[in-house]
Amino acid sequence: MSVPLTDEQQLKDLYNEMWQALLTKDIATLDKIHDDDFVLVHMTGMNQPKSEYLECVQDGRLSYFSAEVENISVEVNGNEGKLIGQSRVNAEVEILGDCSLPLMLKKLMANGF
Repeated sequence: MSVPLTDEQQLKDLYNEMWQALLTKDIATLDKIHDDDFVLVHMTGMNQPKSEYLECVQDGRLSYFSAEVENISVEVNGNEGKLIGQSRVNAEVEILGDCSLPLMLKKLMANGF
């Protein structure tokens, strides 16, 4: 008999699933994980809508080679959750070339995540 996962663990698992999908270019999973209103804010300040972001991952303008999760904090209040994940990522970004980046993702979720 398996023990049900806590809401906090479900959010952490979703964060790890996101990184696995980025590493394998699993666009279908990324599309499912990110809400249609998702916007990636790059460290340069550039805002990239979900569709453009997924297109860049798919065509290789954003390529992720490894991601080491350094910290995940999760808050759950009723049916809303807030996750802040910090990871060290090896990636190739079209305008930067190969690089190692400290990245942070802040994600707010609602309605059963």
